[in-house]
Amino acid sequence: MLSNRTLQTDKQVNVCKNDGQFQCSGNPYKPLITFISAIALVILPSFVAASNKPVVNNKIIEVIPKLASDENMRSKVISFTQNNLKDNIVISAENGKADISWLHDKSSPGGDFVRISVNNASAKSWDVNVKSKSNHKIIEKGQWLFTHFYVRASQQGHSANVRGFIEANKPNWKMIADSSTITDSNWTRVTAFGRAQSDQPTDSVYLSLHLAVQAQEVDLADIQFFSLDADIDPELLPISQLSYAAGAKNAPWRQKAQNMIEQNRKGTFTIKLSDKQNMPISHQLVTVEQHRLAYDIGSFVNEILITDEQQTAAYRGWFNEFFNYATAPIYWAEFGWANPIKQQQYHQIAEYYMQKNIPARGHVLMYPGFKFSPNELVELQNDKAAFIARVEKHIVEMVSFLKQYGINEYDVINELRDETDWTDIVGIETVAKWFKLVHELHPEATLYINENSILTDGGDNTHHQNHYYALINELLALGAPIHGIGMQGHFSGAVTPPEKLWSTLDRFAEFGLPIRITEYDLNHLDVDGQGIYDTDFYTAIFAHPSTVGITRWDFYQPVMWRPLGGLIDPKNQYKPNGKMLKHWLAEKKGKVISKKTDADGHLIFAQYYGDYRVKVGEEEHFCQFRPQQNNICTLIHANNLN
Repeated sequence: MLSNRTLQTDKQVNVCKNDGQFQCSGNPYKPLITFISAIALVILPSFVAASNKPVVNNKIIEVIPKLASDENMRSKVISFTQNNLKDNIVISAENGKADISWLHDKSSPGGDFVRISVNNASAKSWDVNVKSKSNHKIIEKGQWLFTHFYVRASQQGHSANVRGFIEANKPNWKMIADSSTITDSNWTRVTAFGRAQSDQPTDSVYLSLHLAVQAQEVDLADIQFFSLDADIDPELLPISQLSYAAGAKNAPWRQKAQNMIEQNRKGTFTIKLSDKQNMPISHQLVTVEQHRLAYDIGSFVNEILITDEQQTAAYRGWFNEFFNYATAPIYWAEFGWANPIKQQQYHQIAEYYMQKNIPARGHVLMYPGFKFSPNELVELQNDKAAFIARVEKHIVEMVSFLKQYGINEYDVINELRDETDWTDIVGIETVAKWFKLVHELHPEATLYINENSILTDGGDNTHHQNHYYALINELLALGAPIHGIGMQGHFSGAVTPPEKLWSTLDRFAEFGLPIRITEYDLNHLDVDGQGIYDTDFYTAIFAHPSTVGITRWDFYQPVMWRPLGGLIDPKNQYKPNGKMLKHWLAEKKGKVISKKTDADGHLIFAQYYGDYRVKVGEEEHFCQFRPQQNNICTLIHANNLN
């Protein structure tokens, strides 16, 4: 309805009343106003009716095209950002580490974009940070959070490395979805989405882009952030392709990797067959089949290995299908050894490995952050001597547990770079002493140090690499008996090309210690791209002579810390990466060889290093072939064959 209002003219103030017609005293324009009033009374009802209909948000349709035909679903989308890029984001740069320019180019997405020049890499990638507007409404548990943006490297021939997250900061930090990527100088669209795992208050959830992982010049455009109702089908939401230049089928690194594998992982083996009198048995049919690859393909396991009646059999079957090596959990925290129920589960898991003759390693003897420590230890933080004594008591207890189940390799300490609560109390010298204590208690064990973000982030995280290298040097100089170097591998869309993996491995190989990938997964929605990179990662790591194995951080999506990294989906189906890993493993196993010995009783064949089952007549033997050995397996056959 129209209300009374005052109209100002250059002659006088005229008071106009709406009583079905405009009545304006002393108004020379009364006929015109009467005409306009009549038109308004015809048009206005239609306008008011139209204003009560849902307004179509064209940006939502542009970003999520599959919602275009579903008005009901569109009405359940809340946009926290607008069309104006400047109004959508806040850019922060610590100590002037970046220069910022706002630019316009009608050929760029949305026309406007921001160019951020990161002057120096930082140990904290968030030292140069771009944040979207946060949620102005409460997010309920189960709702979807969705983001979309465009990114490119500003200069031809350069790359842009962005670590991105939809994150919540209340009551503490948690990641809802990963939007990390590495791209070239072409505009690349990035999307990511995930469910809220708990209710989130207003102004607590946003998109955060970390740019200080390397010195770089990055362009960003059209940054959008939405929430969607929990019942929206995620199949409607677009996903970013996981692609990288080295993923091409004809990428040069592939031939190099094959050459490295031929040199480092394969050999020519001789089976020498003779009778009890040591006379060669010639022209005898021998069947040879690989029993175990001489390389550890392992996985961390969930307690459903021993506790879930419905899933235990399937879980064990998948494990046996993929893996020849296992990681046993040995966390000390309230969620681990300090909890009597978990402690019992740790015993059951380790006992299962021992009964099934599955080689295993332990993770982790000491995790030096308070959030990974039992309450009784945290309470001792102001008493250094008591703190050290309690840690050493735990070491004695856990080494006894590991020895009981024949676990002769484990991560002694984990993530010393970021988890400094313990070392702030006891110093790095005490860590070296703890390594010595473990070695004294368990001299046959292989003792590892373990760290994250060494191979990930596109291989560009030089600060983390330098810190780990210096830490290992320091501990070795203090006499710590470190026997192996552990590198985690929790990847996102910012995958690392194989040749960068090799250069990092080459550097740490200078220590002359075996290197193990201790915690691999790739958290990404593009399951086809994930399958390609998973396979490429396994190939590149397997090719490098200093590595001894790759351990996945579980494989069954419903129980994983980073579920998208699984090989088996919630419907118990193989994902593309699971199918591709099966194929990769089958190639490493090779075909069964069935061949007769020559005149000298020899059978010579080329294959991967490993343990082989050899069948001669009704008898079965085992031969072991390893690098840098003569690889002649002499078999004395007990029965007369001719």
